[in-house]
Amino acid sequence: MKIKLIQPAMLPRPMDTKLKTRMAPSLALLTLANLTPKDLPPTLEQSYTQPY
Repeated sequence: MKIKLIQPAMLPRPMDTKLKTRMAPSLALLTLANLTPKDLPPTLEQSYTQPY
């Protein structure tokens, strides 16, 4: 079995910049990744990252 966790794009708050949302992602996925069994390492993907 494989586990893939996908971070969806977040709506920026009025005080956020694009750089801030990329540099400070939500900790929810990292918390879920840490709770998965050690024999099933998850793959983390961010859906909002785009090359410049």
